[in-house]
Amino acid sequence: MRNLERRYFIKSCLISLGALFIPKELHALSLSYYMKANYFKTLQRIGEYATNVVQSFAIDIKDNLLFTQHVGGKEHNCYLCQYSFSTDDPIKASSYMHLKNVCGHQGISIQKIDSNILLWSSAGKLIHNFGLHGIRFNYIADSELTNYEVFKFFDEENFKSKGSTMPIISSDGKYLIARGYRKKDNISIIRIFDIKITEKQKDLSNNYLYQWEVSPISQNKEYPMQGIASNGNNVIIQLGSSSTTRDKALLIYSLDGILLNYTNGYRIGKNEALTTGDSSLWEPEGIYFSQDQNSVHKLFHCIASGNKGNRIVRIYQS
Repeated sequence: MRNLERRYFIKSCLISLGALFIPKELHALSLSYYMKANYFKTLQRIGEYATNVVQSFAIDIKDNLLFTQHVGGKEHNCYLCQYSFSTDDPIKASSYMHLKNVCGHQGISIQKIDSNILLWSSAGKLIHNFGLHGIRFNYIADSELTNYEVFKFFDEENFKSKGSTMPIISSDGKYLIARGYRKKDNISIIRIFDIKITEKQKDLSNNYLYQWEVSPISQNKEYPMQGIASNGNNVIIQLGSSSTTRDKALLIYSLDGILLNYTNGYRIGKNEALTTGDSSLWEPEGIYFSQDQNSVHKLFHCIASGNKGNRIVRIYQS
């Protein structure tokens, strides 16, 4: 068996629900940017299972694009909606794409190559050992996914074959980031890849820059991982269940896995959730960095609320 502790493996600072083990000097880092956000838009999905809860989103504010992903049906098929920004609120999707079960439960991201826009997602059940892989494809409106690339992020020896890898592209376009589940203890492992490696090969499992453990708090049922975002300097991990009584959490890491800051007082979208439907659902469903026209990295948050069969998705901007 290959040694998982080899090159660039970093054990991140441990967090328990009762105490934070963070280097003293890091407490001074400001969380205000990540904790405060203004309401941006409400999104209205179209197509099959459109009222199911959104599982992830991706936004490109330069090119006026936004995508949401949801799943539905016995085969756990994946669907993608595309939106263009407007003064309307809510914004109704302009088209959708059926990704079948090629793509997985959670995770969508945008990659720009010159003028071409490609999308990344977790691999779905149609892909052998889907928990080790990600999918890259072109969005084609009102169609079914037929052409796609499969990339391998993790090896079979050390990682579980099931789960969502949640691949994301950093907003500076330099890095590909994915999550795997370590076999021996089910801890989430983050890997950082140079995006250029994807031009040369599909098996990336031995060609990462860094790998590190996510805090064990993510194994707690109240803090499942819901989103990963990066501006090319930091990696932000969003955690939280659908409970309206427990606040959510953010973990802020350096690219090489140093835990810079943490909060379990993440409350974005809570007020709106408590006044939507029967007030029973407040669930984070993704976090995403995007560069604006001035190359400023903006952070967006996706929050779901509302009753079953009529889930509402709101986007907030930090």
